[in-house]
Amino acid sequence: MKHKNIKGTKIVKQSNIKNKIKLGTIVTLLIVQILTFSLCQVSSFGQNENTGQNEITNSSSEENYEEDNSDNNVEDNNIDNGAKYNAEDGITDAYQKISQSDTLELYCNMQDGNFIIKNKKDNSIWKSFLDEKEIKSDRKPNKKWIETMSSLIVLHYTNFSTKNTIPSTDESVDIKCRKINDVLEIDMDFTRQKISLVLKIWIEEDVLHFEVPSSSIKEYGDIGIMQIDVLPFFMSACKGDKGYVFNPDGCGALYHFREENLPYTNRRYTFNVYSRPINQLGPERYEETDAEITSDLFTRMSNSDFYNVAMPVFGIKRNGSAILGIISEGEANSLINIEPYGYAVDANRVFPSIVYRSAYKDPRPEVAKMITYFEKKCTIYDSHIKYVFLHGENADYSGMANAYRKTLIDENGFKPNAGKYSGALSLFCGIEKDQVLFKSFIAATTFDQAVEILEKIEINDLIVNLRGSAKNGYGYFNKTYKPAKGLGGKRAFENMMNFTSKSGISVYIEENFIDILPEAKAPLGFNSIYVRDPNNMLISDKRYKQFIVNPQAAYNIFQSKYMKRIIDYKPDGITFARMGELIYRDSNKRRKTDLHTCVDTWQKFMDLSKEKLGGCAVQGGNICTAKKADWLYGVPMNTSGCPINDEAVPFYQMVLHGLIDYSGTPGNLSYSFTHTSLKWIEYGCIPYFELTYSRTGEIMKTFYDKLYSSNFETWEETVKKIFNEFEEHRQDTQKANIVKHEKFGPNKVKVTYSNDVEIYVNYGEDEWKLEGITVPPENYIVFK
Repeated sequence: MKHKNIKGTKIVKQSNIKNKIKLGTIVTLLIVQILTFSLCQVSSFGQNENTGQNEITNSSSEENYEEDNSDNNVEDNNIDNGAKYNAEDGITDAYQKISQSDTLELYCNMQDGNFIIKNKKDNSIWKSFLDEKEIKSDRKPNKKWIETMSSLIVLHYTNFSTKNTIPSTDESVDIKCRKINDVLEIDMDFTRQKISLVLKIWIEEDVLHFEVPSSSIKEYGDIGIMQIDVLPFFMSACKGDKGYVFNPDGCGALYHFREENLPYTNRRYTFNVYSRPINQLGPERYEETDAEITSDLFTRMSNSDFYNVAMPVFGIKRNGSAILGIISEGEANSLINIEPYGYAVDANRVFPSIVYRSAYKDPRPEVAKMITYFEKKCTIYDSHIKYVFLHGENADYSGMANAYRKTLIDENGFKPNAGKYSGALSLFCGIEKDQVLFKSFIAATTFDQAVEILEKIEINDLIVNLRGSAKNGYGYFNKTYKPAKGLGGKRAFENMMNFTSKSGISVYIEENFIDILPEAKAPLGFNSIYVRDPNNMLISDKRYKQFIVNPQAAYNIFQSKYMKRIIDYKPDGITFARMGELIYRDSNKRRKTDLHTCVDTWQKFMDLSKEKLGGCAVQGGNICTAKKADWLYGVPMNTSGCPINDEAVPFYQMVLHGLIDYSGTPGNLSYSFTHTSLKWIEYGCIPYFELTYSRTGEIMKTFYDKLYSSNFETWEETVKKIFNEFEEHRQDTQKANIVKHEKFGPNKVKVTYSNDVEIYVNYGEDEWKLEGITVPPENYIVFK
């Protein structure tokens, strides 16, 4: 092992009782039993009839489950045929072996479709259902929840006036199971709702596959499907189990199992994959608002029921075993749900939902709270979920990240493309400022000044992102590209490109093909291509000055106009603002766009940029756009603050490190540069700054008022030091994968790479000694 210092940073590597009963007594007992049984049957018949008539109610699915329907005689559909549970694995004679691999065995009860998976590597048992006797707390579930605990799916449906749910174990659901070539096929006919579908379940090596083919979904009545909750109790843990639930909120988050009911555990937490539904434009966080701050706004932002995640994955570690769930098809219309211990059933669980139809409110504020509409037409598509089983030292969030990375490479076309850049700069170039009668142009960094900055940094292999470099500066939707005259115009731009091409520096032009901002004038003729909601109302802000452009319309402009001009200036690629953090629908009848189409369109943007210019970069971390990017910036470095999250982990970065270069928060805009730079080390980011040549006083008077500290002269020495420091050792780690992340208390972390390089990061104010290595306070050590 070599020990090497880098500029102040160390780099190292009972008894039977016989009773005599007279014959008369026996006869009396038999008569009493017969009469009791008859009365129960009559009561049950009346209740079932009533249930069928009032199936659709105004209650939500959660409220419906919480209600103790003790008057309803709910039959238990689990058939054990008199068999008793095997003490070793819990698999009874009622279960037929469907198939097996070197790792897994799949057993199914062909009467109701419930299945059991046995992981032969660690003998762990995972069941699609949860037995009532496994709930070891004093609070027992009601009959409705007992029924749900044995369900493969829960159907959400609507009669287009209200919505409700029904578990697949309901007596009205007709279930037929069959085995076809080691695949378990389950026909489900929700006869009261007149909705049918087919589930396909099979195993391959260490993976359980769950599929709902789009062609199998039928609506043959007046009821519409809304969504299905998939295997809601498969990935669950009860009292006495040790471990956590993983969700991909932000960079990644863990919720540790608890055996107590806390205030925030009395609800379901739902995460939208890629982005939340857009109903109204405006600030997403209260820090980004101005005079619009209200208690209602603050409550909506800080106590949201929905959060968005960048990766369609979820997981659970239970004792010495773990499962990673991957939504591999239909992910753009999917949800990830966590129901913690204390919510209806005392068990921790995580599961996905597939959404086929949405609800929306009346546009009139005075009736919006009373009237909800439901889409007449649903979006049907294939959905496929993979459950990867992990054991041993791989049964943790690090093993989950390694498994997901392997899936991206083997099945999703990801190729290693990291190691290109030693640092990243966003140079804020120009912006218009409102005056009394006109707008004036503020040049924050001209093209000549950009060259001067790069000459002083003296680092090759940089990626430079020019923000606001076009004619009118930052904030405009540019149909074509022309360098701003106030920045030096075409000639100065060409001189800059000549310098950077000789220096091995990549220059990307940042453009926003999504937003029409209220501070910038919209191009003529754009009114017809703004996104509309299901009411055919424009999605806008309260002042109707901010809009979103239809993705397909934006691409047509990009392809037919923008690319024809930008090629003449020969940048190295386009940076697509917001495309990695937002997908949305358009209900405009002439330009109807669903979420999957939006994702496909974003990828078309990137494909064209790479084809014509050679590269592309993306703002945001959504995995659906990451595959095609050379660089990602603004990737999640923390969680959203969702109450269910106990701790943040760099799952996102562990998946992508060695595949794509990425950056997080600009160092000059962080609350603590020391903490941020250590976070870059721990999370494997390339260092990133957003700078200007000029002072920030005039810029802070514009709507882009977040550059409170961006002057290059102020940051010059820090930028040069950090870039040189990272450049000196990046070859040791940048192309390698992060395979293990370990915490040793709140301020100490060890990161292990696929090439055996280890990094120890100490955020604390005291020395950290581990494995013969001493890490100074607020510093790090690389051990090779």
